[in-house]
Amino acid sequence: LERFTVEMRVNINGLDINNQAIFGAWAPGSEIYMRFGDATPPYNYLNIKFGDGGQIDRTFEGAKTNTWYHVALVYDGAQATLYVNGSKVISTDKPAGRTFKLNDAIHVAGSGAAWFRNACIFSELRIWNTTRTPEQLKDNEYTVDPSTPGLLHYWKMNEGKGDIINDATGHGNTGKVVSVPEWIQDVRIDGK
Repeated sequence: LERFTVEMRVNINGLDINNQAIFGAWAPGSEIYMRFGDATPPYNYLNIKFGDGGQIDRTFEGAKTNTWYHVALVYDGAQATLYVNGSKVISTDKPAGRTFKLNDAIHVAGSGAAWFRNACIFSELRIWNTTRTPEQLKDNEYTVDPSTPGLLHYWKMNEGKGDIINDATGHGNTGKVVSVPEWIQDVRIDGK
């Protein structure tokens, strides 16, 4: 991907340990890695790594537990910009000119039990091969038309049972949960 948008709704119940990865995509020479906390406490911030392209050390400091956030990372080929709840938090040119690859290794809550020991609720994970605008992010925070051009993967995460996460785009990018999650019914992702 020469440009991309990764967005999701996320709600975590604890921020007392570092390296709680909410998203990771790896391929040879390529990395997109978003996590709560890095090496320095308190861990109530987002850290974003771009592999050899550097990282955003501390951003969105002061994240709260048991709170829904819409997190979006937008890369236009020159700048990577983090948006939270539709508002720009920070931009960096550290990954400028890089091309990112998506192999079969896309992880959500993928730090392993030793690191990701809190509970986290996810919804509306989307990966685009386009740069979504701030208006598009805000207007489509809770849902988007699965046939929207540029939408590669769309996991609503509303199956309600089992260990399969369906791709709403129809592209067949089915997700498989390593351990069966606890499905919670009737959760509103708008926080109401």
